[in-house]
Amino acid sequence: MITYQLEPWATYFRDCQALWPEHYDEIAVQKDRMAMRPDVATYEALEAAGRLQIVTVRDDGRMVGYLLSVIRPHLHYADVLCGFEDAYFLAKSHRRGMTGVKLIREAVRHMQGVGVRKAFFMTKVALNMGPIFERLGFTATDIVYSQWIGAE
Repeated sequence: MITYQLEPWATYFRDCQALWPEHYDEIAVQKDRMAMRPDVATYEALEAAGRLQIVTVRDDGRMVGYLLSVIRPHLHYADVLCGFEDAYFLAKSHRRGMTGVKLIREAVRHMQGVGVRKAFFMTKVALNMGPIFERLGFTATDIVYSQWIGAE
């Protein structure tokens, strides 16, 4: 049975370890330069401040997906509470049907419940989720570019 729920960082962190290698393998572009090493202290601080939202998908209790968001006022529009997607993933074994769409909808529903007025989601160029976001009513507003600028 598939369930969607808000979870605290500690529960998420304990149970997501099995999914991280698949997530990292699928989306990390420069694995030789960027190892998967989350800033646990910052996630914990965000949660303590009431700024971290984690929605998980479980299948008979086993985590098969997650969507993490940072909830905070926009830096340019201080009176607009926003939800900034940090990471989302759904195991390949569960990417049929509406599981992923329901995960996004559930995260947005929880954002609305705490007063978020604008949600921001990103997508990878190599794994473009844009059509799904557009079907859910999102509008493409930004394109993000990145470049290594530090020493090799």
